[in-house]
Amino acid sequence: MTQNTDDHRRALDSVLRTASNVPADAWNHAPTEGKWSPAQVVEHLRMTYTTIRAELGGREGFRIRLSWLQLKLVRWRFLAAITREGRFPPGTPAVREVRPGPGPYDRDQLLAQLRSEGEAFEQEIRAASASGRLLSHPFLGKLTIDEGLALVTHHLRHHEKQLPGAVEATVP
Repeated sequence: MTQNTDDHRRALDSVLRTASNVPADAWNHAPTEGKWSPAQVVEHLRMTYTTIRAELGGREGFRIRLSWLQLKLVRWRFLAAITREGRFPPGTPAVREVRPGPGPYDRDQLLAQLRSEGEAFEQEIRAASASGRLLSHPFLGKLTIDEGLALVTHHLRHHEKQLPGAVEATVP
């Protein structure tokens, strides 16, 4: 668990660094029609933390959107690719719980909120790791704490690539 939370912290710090370097005139500006602005990407990440933390705190988290059979098929096809390699299916929509509004968003305030939510998430996920608890995902169903932590870490990296100035990792 410690290695996984360290990996999460590195991913969170990287997103925060990249987002803080987005030019001011691009912060609340969507790059193209139908895409999110950098501010909306960061708000989506913040909302993801608050939704997961709600479930960890015994409140409602993500609502599962698929039938039992659909969950089995989606988990079989995508769970390992996402949690081990960070490969997300293209075009997967953000569900209502984590879909950001139009903004505008204050950069300093939003980045402070993202850091605070990310750090609180790490504390709560550590506390939940020995409990055998499960986390809900809209399209993957119930996840172990380790699967959930891996997914959140890869989710940060996935969305960091959408921020202006993000350095794309080259795969040999």
